[in-house]
Amino acid sequence: MKGNPSLVGRNYVVVEFRFSDFSDDDKEKIKQDAEELSEKANKKGANSGEKRTDKVVENDAYAGVLAEFATVYYLNSLNLGIASRPEVTDFSNQIDVVWEFNKDLSKTVEVRSSFVKNGLDFGLFVIDNSTNQPYFDIIGPYYQKNYKTNYEPVKDLYARVLFEKTKYDVKNRFIEKDEPFYLIGFLSGEKLIELDYHKSLTEKDATNLVSGDYYVAPINRIWDIAEFKEMLPISRH
Repeated sequence: MKGNPSLVGRNYVVVEFRFSDFSDDDKEKIKQDAEELSEKANKKGANSGEKRTDKVVENDAYAGVLAEFATVYYLNSLNLGIASRPEVTDFSNQIDVVWEFNKDLSKTVEVRSSFVKNGLDFGLFVIDNSTNQPYFDIIGPYYQKNYKTNYEPVKDLYARVLFEKTKYDVKNRFIEKDEPFYLIGFLSGEKLIELDYHKSLTEKDATNLVSGDYYVAPINRIWDIAEFKEMLPISRH
């Protein structure tokens, strides 16, 4: 990159997470779920002929599960209902997190996680001069121009989690060595579709992503942790 890069003109309040932040029960569940997810993904890949290496599958599984647990942990810290990860029964229409307020009101949350090779500041602030937008986005629902019947259901909220460096040795780095990762914030599915900005993305762009076109929003449009909190009703203890 020549010269000084253009930067986003805003600040962010984010939450830093480490594996050591979680309870002993959650730590065990993270490892168990990531291993089970790896096994399922390997079987699915073998059946479809699109087999990824065991290490790639493991990296994706651990990053995805860590990101989901961080999102659940944060939402439950707000004391506004109960967030949980429903059991995965259907990979094609998986809901990452359900945030339940009462028997009649709940929100669905999709958790999108990516790795920022050049570090967190790059992911949040640096602008790609070819598009005049930040390099990183909030990744929303799968985009199909004509809204066919298999269009991905739009979730209520899309969470954004970023890990630093490239996606390698995830289990060792983030479980054993306790490296930090970051919940940046949220954006509603409604807002993502209203902005009508989309990108072709591949599995390399985010964890557990099917290659294709997605509604996205530049990362600087996210409701960071401070903005998200301000939008919520006052928590009740």
